[in-house]
Amino acid sequence: MKLNNCLLSLFLTSAISCLGADAKVNFVFLESDDHHFQALGCMGEPLKTPNLDRLAARGVLFRHNVSQGTMCSPSRNALLTGSYPHNTGVYHNADGNMPKGIWTLPGALQRAGYQTALIGKNHFKPPSPYTGRPGQKPAEMILQETRKLGFDYLHSVGGKVAAASGPRANQTETDPYRLYLRDKGLLEKYEQEHSTPEADANSRIKMKVSVLQEEDYQDAYTARQAAEWIRTNHSIKPFFLWVDFVDPHPPAHPPLPYAGMYDWKTMRAPLPRPNTAEPVRGALRGVTDEQFKRFRAEYYAMITCLDAQIGKVLKALEECGELENTVIVFAGDQGSMLGDHGLWGKGKFYKGSINSPLIIAGAPGSLRGAKIDRPVELIDVAPTVLELAKIGTPERARCFGHSLLPLLTGQGVYGRSAAFAEDAEDKMVVNERYKFVRSRTEPLLFDMQADPDELNNLIGKLPQVEKEMGKLLDDWLAATPPVRKANPSPVRKTVAK
Repeated sequence: MKLNNCLLSLFLTSAISCLGADAKVNFVFLESDDHHFQALGCMGEPLKTPNLDRLAARGVLFRHNVSQGTMCSPSRNALLTGSYPHNTGVYHNADGNMPKGIWTLPGALQRAGYQTALIGKNHFKPPSPYTGRPGQKPAEMILQETRKLGFDYLHSVGGKVAAASGPRANQTETDPYRLYLRDKGLLEKYEQEHSTPEADANSRIKMKVSVLQEEDYQDAYTARQAAEWIRTNHSIKPFFLWVDFVDPHPPAHPPLPYAGMYDWKTMRAPLPRPNTAEPVRGALRGVTDEQFKRFRAEYYAMITCLDAQIGKVLKALEECGELENTVIVFAGDQGSMLGDHGLWGKGKFYKGSINSPLIIAGAPGSLRGAKIDRPVELIDVAPTVLELAKIGTPERARCFGHSLLPLLTGQGVYGRSAAFAEDAEDKMVVNERYKFVRSRTEPLLFDMQADPDELNNLIGKLPQVEKEMGKLLDDWLAATPPVRKANPSPVRKTVAK
């Protein structure tokens, strides 16, 4: 009997060991909104982001991450699908739905047995049979279509401004964050806070303290929902949780104690306009450096508040014993110009707008505290996750990114020599030396080594470089053909290096 018990114990130990070796890791995506790529303490900026800094110390910080779209929705849909705006058809926040049958990362994880969830803002454009007026599309239909992108659980809220604007005409209230504020008697105050009409872009740099306490602030609400989901569902493994925050998207209304925590006088002045022959599109008029510096101070305050909410999600993972078995991806959807080059917001191909933060921590075999300066793409996250989840080639062939695992581990060869981005009119390519923007109205060429602040536009001065960079764009477009409804699952072609 004792021998049998010993054999049984040995068998169970061996089985548990084998299960541990084959067990799949969990994934948690933490996404911020309009987040300047440098606005992290670990990037050397004078702001407090202790939780994100710890993630960077545990993993890899990508210092030159390029978003594929210039605005929230194009970038988010690109990340979701591992493909480019010309594949999704989403170039602008107001664009319509993606093509039917398009591949998605959470859908692939769902098919591989992952429990999937989305909490927070998403701004996705799911395929839809709806043919009526966009403003009249039933909210429940939108939620059902979003679930079909690959989410078992969905707790979707509007963005910072959308959440304050209320349901559209003839629609019922469905935003759970608005319902939360209504039940606490705070909804009217929140709506009034965001009701000031914006006569022009300049008015968006105005700042004030939020009317809400920190616990009622939207990102705090999202973090609580995410932490509760982890505590309730972590035992159903493996899991994929996408948490979408709304800060530091304007307006700059941080709650106390964050509002006013940074002295605007210590903020750097905006970068001057580059030497382009034509005025930069979207340049603000009559806004002083002091106004931009004051805004940056409150923008940093929002990021410190965001970091505190991220800390609550990380704490839930730790309390449930899942932190060490979870790959954590922190990314911004795209950046924000913050007054650099006289520009506001996003929609540009300068680094302040098209670059965004990216940290990946907890990947098995990952380097710790590494900093990668070569250009990577935000959509590279999709094949990286598939590889870490041990999901095979058929799924990996459905997205256009390149796995970041060689950069995470320091082993193997990363398959990308240049990164790409686009809007409906213009295309951008950047490698370790040059950035080129093909545009009829604002062509750009920068030497990224000699001119990292993008102040000296070399268009017309280096024709051979323009030709070579233009060929990279042509090869990229040929290798990533648009998705058509009749053939919705593209297979990535090889781009000659």
